[in-house]
Order: sequence, then structure tokens, then C-alpha cells
Amino acid sequence: MFHKKTHAIFIPFVLLLCSSLAWGKERSWSVFLDLSSEYNDNIYWQKENKQDDWINRIMPGININLLQPHMGINLNYTAGFESFAHNSSQNTTSHDAKLNAFINPSGHLSLNLNESYSRSTNLAEVDIYGVNRRRETYWQNNVSPSFKFIFGENRSIYGAYRYNITHFSRDRTQNSTEHTASGGIVYGIDFRNTISLDYSFTHGEFSSMWGNLNGHRVNLSYYYKLTPHTDTYLSGSYSLRQYTQRIDYTVYSSVLGIKHAFSPRLACDLNGGTYFYKPEGAKTTKSFSGQINLTYLYKHSQLTVTAVKGVRETLFTTLNLGLNTYWGISINLNHKLSPHLSSSIGTSYNKSHYKYVERSDKFWTASFRLEYNPITWFRGYVAYTYSTLNTNEALGGYDVNHVIVGLRFIY
Repeated sequence: MFHKKTHAIFIPFVLLLCSSLAWGKERSWSVFLDLSSEYNDNIYWQKENKQDDWINRIMPGININLLQPHMGINLNYTAGFESFAHNSSQNTTSHDAKLNAFINPSGHLSLNLNESYSRSTNLAEVDIYGVNRRRETYWQNNVSPSFKFIFGENRSIYGAYRYNITHFSRDRTQNSTEHTASGGIVYGIDFRNTISLDYSFTHGEFSSMWGNLNGHRVNLSYYYKLTPHTDTYLSGSYSLRQYTQRIDYTVYSSVLGIKHAFSPRLACDLNGGTYFYKPEGAKTTKSFSGQINLTYLYKHSQLTVTAVKGVRETLFTTLNLGLNTYWGISINLNHKLSPHLSSSIGTSYNKSHYKYVERSDKFWTASFRLEYNPITWFRGYVAYTYSTLNTNEALGGYDVNHVIVGLRFIY
């Protein structure tokens, strides 16, 4: 489960936990089985020459919890056996394992370790921006140790490290490794006033055009509680990205925001600001960034609407495309039809323009899910998802329809 570079560091931590928890009284475990059948009208995520198929999946798994008053560990493992009705060459076995462990040696200090490992052929699982989905064997390992020390009311110091490696079997030019170390302090001056300062350093190694990356980011924020139902905040950040094979750049940004609960049912988070993008040897450009998030609760329903515009990085995923400007909107509605029957419907649209490659993407998705949970050990569902990618990249773009019927058994 652990990559060789992190094996020696974290295995003793886990072994210490397991040996201590083996004698604990609070131990629990459960096994589960997921069965599903999916109709997919474009199994290779292609723009032309689409191929449809029925995909049947059998996914057994186990979940283990070991707890003591000041320490604990959770292990979860799922194996997936995927069978295609007409394209048997795509039959595959996948693995997904997660570990979460903690030690609280005192009431002020907590130590945590999280790790996830996955191996599959469906790259949509690691592709968070909807670009270049395809069927290819990959594996990904993410290890994140962290600590937090509380030294007063709303006052703490924290630190974390993330090691993330993504490896593809065929398109190895997209292999990447991430090392990110971060830390910060939250200092509550009084009931109304809080300031925070955090810093992160990222070292990235890429097999493609980027070479190596050294990145720094500093963020300073101030929070003021205007009323019991209203919080305001002001933050500013500075980011520096230095590449061995690409142009370096800096990004400055400032954001002013407000969170307000109009009632127990309606809440809003609104912020806006400006970011400045400065590539080395070129002029600075600036643009607006902001976000609005509305949440409305009514009886057995929850509606969430989010609109966002800004700048982000597409790195350490299926394609390493670098800095891009984007805007998007998403709408999601969850409704409980009865004590045992629930539904959800959602849609989202994102448009991205990349700074370092000649590429622009428009990604849209819509989904519906109906779930029936009459007893604790059984769940059944039917789901539909549509997604489409329009891009100016020569071989990119697709539209896909999925219909899935599934059963889940837990013991």
C-alpha cells in the first residue's frame, strides 16, 4: 500500500498504532458487496467512432475500526471486478484502499495520517476537471501526515505534508509526483476577531514538458464576526511557480467576503476580489475572481447553487495543463421522498482557458439518482449521468451517457 519512498517513514507509525489498538475494547468491522450494471454509450470517451457496452461490476470490500480513548485507525479496502459484455479485452480488476489513523497524546496535540491507494482503468476517477477522460491502467498513491496543536481559545498551529504520485501504464508523459509541505497559525484575538497565516511549498516532478516545479504560496486572512449570524473576511495571497522547462510566473490575489445566515433555512457565502497574473518577462494582467454559494433547506429538500470565477492549476491529474482561468456554475437538489427513498438531481458547467497550452475547454454534466434504503444492511439505486466536453484540442472532446442500476449489501 505504501510507496517505497514513504514505506520506511510511516510503517512504524501504523505498526505502533495497531499493536496498541489490538488490545483495545472498541473494535468493529463490516464487510460489504456492491453489485451494479451500467449501460455506457461511449466506453472509450471518444469524439467519433463511439462504442457502447454493458458493464457489470462486482465490488466486495471490508471496513475495520480499532479505537482507544486517544488513538484510532480505520482501514477500508474495496476490490472491483469489471466485466464488459461485448469488449472482453477491457475486463479488469481494480483496487481501492484507504487508511486513516490518529493519535492524541494530549488534549492540545493531535497527530494524523491519511493514505489512499487506487488502481483502475477508468481515468475519470482521478480526473477532477473533466479533461481527457480515457480508459488506461493507472495507479495513484497519496500519503498525508499532519499535526495540530491548540494553545488557546480559537488558537492553533498546524502542519501537513502531502506525497502524491500518479503513474500511467501507456501515456507515461503524464506521470507526476507531488511533494507539498504546508503549515500555519490561527490566532483568535477575541470573540469577534481572528487572523490566520499559512504557507505551502510544492515540489513537483513531471515526465512531460514541465520538467520540475518549485512553488511557494503565502496566504494571510482576517475574519470578523459582525453578528451571531454574519461573518466577514478579507484575505490576500501570493504564489510563485518556478519551472525548469517552462516560464515562471507569480499570482497575487485579494478577496473580500461575507457569510450570512438569513434564517435556519437560507445561508449565503459571497466573496469577490482581483487576481494579478505576472509571467516572467511579460506584462501583468488582472481579472475579477469571486464566488457565490447559496444553500436553501425546506422540509425534506436541500438546494445548493454555486457560481465561481477565478484562476487555478490543473496539475497532478490525467493531464498536466498548468495554470488556467475558469468560470463555472453548479445546481444540486436533494429531496427525501419518504423515510427510505431519496433522490438527487444536479447539473454543472465549467469553461477553462489554459495559459501555457493552446487549449480551451467547455465541460457540462447532468445527473439524476434515486436511492432506496429500507433496512440498514441493504441499499438499491438507479442513476443516470450525462457529460460532454467541447475542446479545441485536436483529438479531444466527447459526450457520454451512463445508466447504472446497483445494489449494496452490508454485514
